[in-house]
Amino acid sequence: MIYFLYSFFLLLYNTLPLTSYIQVFITSKFLFVFYYFGLKSKIYKYQFFKIFIRIFSILFILSIVINVLYFIVPNLYIRSNQDVRGINGITIGGIFFSRTVYSGYLVFCIILLLNIKQHVNKLFLFIYKYKLQITCLCLLFLLLTFTRKDILFGILIIVFFLSFKIKSKFRPFYQFGCIALIFIVPFLTDRLFGEINQQTFTEDQVRTQIFFSGLKVFNYYAPFGSGPGTFGSIMSIQYQNVYRELDIAERIYLGFDQAYGPIFDVFIISLLAEYGLGIIIIIAFFLTIQKAKFNYLSVTPFINVRMTKNLLLFYIAFASISVPILINGVGLFIIAILAILTNSKIRL
Repeated sequence: MIYFLYSFFLLLYNTLPLTSYIQVFITSKFLFVFYYFGLKSKIYKYQFFKIFIRIFSILFILSIVINVLYFIVPNLYIRSNQDVRGINGITIGGIFFSRTVYSGYLVFCIILLLNIKQHVNKLFLFIYKYKLQITCLCLLFLLLTFTRKDILFGILIIVFFLSFKIKSKFRPFYQFGCIALIFIVPFLTDRLFGEINQQTFTEDQVRTQIFFSGLKVFNYYAPFGSGPGTFGSIMSIQYQNVYRELDIAERIYLGFDQAYGPIFDVFIISLLAEYGLGIIIIIAFFLTIQKAKFNYLSVTPFINVRMTKNLLLFYIAFASISVPILINGVGLFIIAILAILTNSKIRL
């Protein structure tokens, strides 16, 4: 409720058009998903989780077939990447036909697989029995997406998760290796993605321009923000006053080469620009989820709820730096699972 009150305050305060009202509901999709599932009964949550596992399994199997076809008949599905990613310009996108969405889905899969505790019926038997093999396959596919942030996040999740699961006299050495990995990964990333990084981390790259332009908008419209649908969101394409008023590069909102990302490629900055300090409301919502009770839920017998919830929340925070995680398909799937794992008394 607070989120909507603040949003409508911004709409009236900044005298924004109808498109901005539409943007309020586009941005708030994650809230509708969370409360739809979160307010359901324990029985419904258990049934939904079973359905979700079936969907998860089907998507994963279909993605294996499609990923093989990416290399056998690449012209049927993809075009060569213009930012030199992939093997001979080929990156996989699974059933989603998008490497960025698919990489987020794979990270999601890895988090769930690592936290399955036991099989409680035949539905989970196969996944539980072969979860290590399936996790390794997810990691392989993740590497073939050539999506840097998700590769980094996926590897760190696996390594740190195992570091806390190993129970032996060598555990301190293994944890030391995990800490060392933090310093090694940037070097490996530079070696594997050096040419891509040179294209990305420059003043001319559109994501960099969006980032600094967002800070410019935030500073100009502080403390409240420019309002929904004015910067870095899909409806801001229809309302370009803020872009023109602050002399922001046209390539950000009028379209650009396919090698660059979408207009909301720096999602957290878009929220900061549009909502100003009101972004604290959204941050508080997720902090409340993190602290919410989860005891006696119907899914606790076969999944580590606390670890799953914390990793999913951490991934949302991490991914929001560069993708609109709260409004894309993978993000909404994550929100639905968080609602299943969380007490339904959260309010925003």
